[in-house]
Amino acid sequence: MVIQLVIRANQLVRSFLLPVIQLQRPSLRNTISDPHNCLMPTAPPLLDLLPVFNAQPGATLLLSPEWIIVGASEDYLVATLTERDIIVGQHIFDAFPDNPDAPEANGVANVRASLEQVMATKQPHDMDPQHYDVPDRARPGHFVERHWKPRHTPVLNAAGEVQFIIQSVQDITASRLAERQLRESQAAEQVARADAYAQRQRFYDALQHLPAQIATYHGPDHVYQFVNPRYQQYFATQPLLGRSIREVLPGVAKQGIFALMDRVYQTGESFANPEVEAWVDFAGTGHPQQVYLNLSFHALRDGQGCIDGLLDFSTDVTEQVRARRQLEQLNQELETRVQERTREAERQRQQWEQLFLRVPAAICIFDGPEWVYEFVNPDYQSMFPGRELLGKPLLEALPELHGQPLVGILRRVYDTGEPFQATEVLVPLSRTAGGPVEDIYFDLTYLARYDEQGRIDGFVTYAHDVSEQVRARREREALQAERLAAAERRALEREELYQVFEQAPVVVALLRGPEHLFHYRNPAFQSLFPNRFLIGRLYAEAMPEIVAAGLMPELDRVYTTGQPYFGTAVPFVTTPPDGSAPHERYYDFSYEPHRENGDIVGVSIIAHDVTEQAPHYLVKIESNAVFVRARRRNPPPTPILVRYGSRYWMGHLVYTGRPVLQLYDFQDGGKLGVSAGGKARNGAGVNDALALDQGHEKRELAEARLAKLATAKHTDTSGLRTADNDLVLSLANVRNDKDFTYLRLKLRNTTTIDYAVDFTDFELVENSRKKFLGKKKNEARRSLAPAGGAESQTIPARATGYLLYAVPLYAATDRGHLEITLREKFGARVLVLKVPSKVINTADAI
Repeated sequence: MVIQLVIRANQLVRSFLLPVIQLQRPSLRNTISDPHNCLMPTAPPLLDLLPVFNAQPGATLLLSPEWIIVGASEDYLVATLTERDIIVGQHIFDAFPDNPDAPEANGVANVRASLEQVMATKQPHDMDPQHYDVPDRARPGHFVERHWKPRHTPVLNAAGEVQFIIQSVQDITASRLAERQLRESQAAEQVARADAYAQRQRFYDALQHLPAQIATYHGPDHVYQFVNPRYQQYFATQPLLGRSIREVLPGVAKQGIFALMDRVYQTGESFANPEVEAWVDFAGTGHPQQVYLNLSFHALRDGQGCIDGLLDFSTDVTEQVRARRQLEQLNQELETRVQERTREAERQRQQWEQLFLRVPAAICIFDGPEWVYEFVNPDYQSMFPGRELLGKPLLEALPELHGQPLVGILRRVYDTGEPFQATEVLVPLSRTAGGPVEDIYFDLTYLARYDEQGRIDGFVTYAHDVSEQVRARREREALQAERLAAAERRALEREELYQVFEQAPVVVALLRGPEHLFHYRNPAFQSLFPNRFLIGRLYAEAMPEIVAAGLMPELDRVYTTGQPYFGTAVPFVTTPPDGSAPHERYYDFSYEPHRENGDIVGVSIIAHDVTEQAPHYLVKIESNAVFVRARRRNPPPTPILVRYGSRYWMGHLVYTGRPVLQLYDFQDGGKLGVSAGGKARNGAGVNDALALDQGHEKRELAEARLAKLATAKHTDTSGLRTADNDLVLSLANVRNDKDFTYLRLKLRNTTTIDYAVDFTDFELVENSRKKFLGKKKNEARRSLAPAGGAESQTIPARATGYLLYAVPLYAATDRGHLEITLREKFGARVLVLKVPSKVINTADAI
């Protein structure tokens, strides 16, 4: 209607609008003129029609042919945020320039083209919707976004020339913004869907390549929804998806695994247990195989938080368990856990993220060529407490990695897609921000991540901190190396010491352990036993002479207490290497503890021959008695000093050629001991009137009867038995005649040592009924010289021997007895056997 009004008013322009314009804007008088220069007012101007134009409904603008603004409706002014006084008289493009901040909007150019077309064709022109911002009068230099649908209508004069152009516009800003918002919303939705799908695909690809057996189950029957290749390869001949695990593995029901899955599904409490033994029939042939699995089950929840499935994240550790049980070394940890697959992209992405968050291992995902931390699970973050990782590039979050070999490894994985897997990789890092850099060892796995076009856009990191294990192993290795070096040093020292011992003229041996095992002996020691093997044998077994000499307790005491033991001029019978007869030698020796690392590990023996410097007599103290024996025949007299308490006595030892028993009572001033009856105790010497060498015929008779006694029946006499150190002596037979008593003694040797009988003393003891001073019975003793007996007679180990003797017979009452004293030839043992006179007197004669 506005356009029709303008057309009808065309003929009034010359008579109305021009004078009005000239009156309002003198500057326009020369611009708008009569074509013939003869425009003259023929009637009074109608000044009230311009306000009518300005007040007409609709957004309209009146332009001159030079596009100068002549008038503007109120709706136009409201729509363009301007005032009439400001824009009237301005060129349209000066009043409404282009917005420099919206380069994509070209309103000025489009409007100019439309105006030019109207001027040329003198026909109205409808423009397409235009993005044409208007100046913000409240904020100079700023613009307000506007969208218009313009129309330009020419106003012609009588000659058909364009006198004015009416611009009418429709503000479509609200609809255009709504359309744009809709488009942007749709585009954002598409981007979100694509991103969610890409994220889901990335997690899916990561699950496909993780070194673990991963499956998801749906519903209370645990129906397979997803299995990764490592899981499926165990079931090469069986399809899994859509089937219940109870149907696939019926034989596992009795092993309690299904009960564990049911409990996790019902309670939502996760289950994880390493090295679970299971017998599984993967092929369905009825022949299960043994496997060890690091099992973990976790509940999966739907969008409402309700449990609708399970995640099975397991690792086959069969080979590691078997290797550890064989080598006692396996200490593997559960490596990876969690992944799932759902129908809706966003829910699946969140679920995969939750799975990675729960995995009991350090996992992170890097995005783009800057390797920005896109995902970090709690275990990974816990390795760097207080350090911000998420959203930062790797080298910015952990700047200490600059220049480290790990950066080259990551670049190769990102550039080539080649996976990387290694154990005990050294990565110097700071665990806390600003903290010290420390050596950290990881078991690492890097897997490239691909986008939907198959291009690498990141990588997944799986890390396990094994620093403690590496340090512990290296400490053990260092300790072992140190111990080995110490052992080698000790071996070298021993070898050097052995070289010295090999040349030494002394006797040297080394015993190890509490059982005293021969570990070393030098040639001088071995020469004492030319045909005896020693190394590796027990000392007590290889050296029965030492056992017989009673030195084993001293050896044990040295090993137990660490106190050395010294022996002086100890006699020892040796066999010369040339095979000549054994002879007696004398040695000074020592038993000393042998230590290694401060601990006693054995006993060293060092001895040297002092035969040439040895004294002439061997003196041994037993209880309150002193026993003296010459070391060789006819030694010279030897001075002797005897101390008893605080008193000393001097005397001489003289060799007599026969055993002599002289008793001295040092409590009585050192006088020769006498019996209670006042008689001296004298030994039987070679000049004794009753000695057998006085009568040749008696000797022959005695020897004949002794030979007969040797074949007599054994009549072991009850009560006549004595034992000492596993030697048992008893009286087997007794015979008497008018001159002699014939004795057959039985000696049973239960030891592992051969014993030689040195000499035998016989004494006839007679007890009186009277008491001397009311203290004890009187006792009279008489030594007897025996005949018979073999010289150096030997009783072998674990054998029984017999000794035959004849002694002069004296008439004795039944109150007396015969004392028989036996001594070892190379030892200190003394056996005393008492034979009651009554037994002798009543024995049958032979």
